[in-house]
Amino acid sequence: MRMKAKTFVEEVTSTKGGTRAFNQECAILELTELICRVMQETGVGRAELARRLGKTKGYVTQLLDGRANMTLRTIADVFTALGRTIRFDDGSGRDVVVRGAKSSDSGRVKRPSSRQLPAPIRGTDAGFPGRMGKMAQQKRR
Repeated sequence: MRMKAKTFVEEVTSTKGGTRAFNQECAILELTELICRVMQETGVGRAELARRLGKTKGYVTQLLDGRANMTLRTIADVFTALGRTIRFDDGSGRDVVVRGAKSSDSGRVKRPSSRQLPAPIRGTDAGFPGRMGKMAQQKRR
């Protein structure tokens, strides 16, 4: 009897390390797509988001292409700068809300003095950037 070939996702997620890396890349992709969608909806470009964050346009580009490591603080700052609140879903059916920090009149983000950390971001099985994308490209060759 002939065995069915594994898909790329099945092969990558067949180990704990592979599953972890896959979920990380999916979370990065899901988050960056969400940020881009909110930027489009609110009419905020990269230069304006950079100004609101007090960062460079290059830094925003790195955030959006998955090269920069986004902490929960960074994520909250980005959504605050976009005038939104972000929610995380841990798969339990309960939303964990991360309230954005208050912005000053200049539009720059001010961090609150303390925060509660939300549950991790749950990724999707959509396409993926970074290491997983490179692995997929190598697999196709």
